[in-house]
Amino acid sequence: MADKMKCPKCSGDVELKRISFDLIDVDECPNCEGVWFDFFADELRVILERGRDHVPEQLKASLTLEHGKITPSDDKSANYLCPRCGIKLRRYWYGSEVGNSFLVDGCPAGDGVWLDDGELGKAFDFLDSSKHALADYYTKNGILGRVTDLKKGRAKA
Repeated sequence: MADKMKCPKCSGDVELKRISFDLIDVDECPNCEGVWFDFFADELRVILERGRDHVPEQLKASLTLEHGKITPSDDKSANYLCPRCGIKLRRYWYGSEVGNSFLVDGCPAGDGVWLDDGELGKAFDFLDSSKHALADYYTKNGILGRVTDLKKGRAKA
């Protein structure tokens, strides 16, 4: 990964900062504290399986929304681009729970998912919620990218 990735949400040329642990590299924006998780390395699943108490120190600020930080717009028509391939990110319901979770920005080509500041904490809350018992199943079985897989025809409906 020779090229530096740019934050899909911040204006300008804000480069994502690489955080390495457990044989994976996640990329965080030092400006808005959003985090990019690559699907090919199953980075989000690794973080969620480790549990909230074992989140790397460098990502702990991404667990909660920080007041006073630059918060990206939630404008669904915004042209946020995938930091890997450059195509427009699409909004998806986390865990495929339409209306019962929160929206995340994912690459329709399957490169990864962007979680805004505080959304990593929401992902853990979603897993902890008894109301969403299937979330644990989704995570452990790699179904967080289900929308992307269906779009590519790789998954059964």
